[in-house]
Amino acid sequence: MSFLAERSVWDWAEQIAAQHNEPSPLVLAEIVTAIDRGKLSASVAAGPNEDWRQLLAHIAVAARTHWAAFRVVLPHDEGIWLLTHRIVIGAGDMQDWLGSRSPMDLQSSPKRREQIPSGIRTNKARSAEDKCREWIGALKARPLNKEEAFAEAKVAVQNIGPLSRKAFERAWAATAPLEWLEPGRRKRRLLEN
Repeated sequence: MSFLAERSVWDWAEQIAAQHNEPSPLVLAEIVTAIDRGKLSASVAAGPNEDWRQLLAHIAVAARTHWAAFRVVLPHDEGIWLLTHRIVIGAGDMQDWLGSRSPMDLQSSPKRREQIPSGIRTNKARSAEDKCREWIGALKARPLNKEEAFAEAKVAVQNIGPLSRKAFERAWAATAPLEWLEPGRRKRRLLEN
């Protein structure tokens, strides 16, 4: 890797992304986050103005949010993207940061983590919830409690995918018989002689 004395954050992101076959906006977000957290030294080429540090978190969020259409939607020469060309990092600082990244940083790097936005379920999770609905519908008797039912449902669908508590609750609310959904203590059944 050939290093110049200093490069802009944008240039570093482009170079590292190309070397590791990762999306450059996500690499940019990772670098900017490291600067924001004080793990990587940086300065602004135009002067000592410290106002730029307030925008680091916004740059990271914008890069992560719009990474799929980054080149089209967010041109690098406008708005906060212009700042990514003015923030510079020395080659030594970048080498130190790249060398000091912990295994946790490597696991959470853009290439290694699942890029599923929060609140969106995977196909496996959806299939597990559907199978849980079938399982609840096939029950003949009410389980002793919902905790036991949840544990049994997780075992029943484990070969399909992960079952979260929320997915179980949705399946329970949609599929369980109405008398199982009533709040409070269960009613005693009178035995007829």
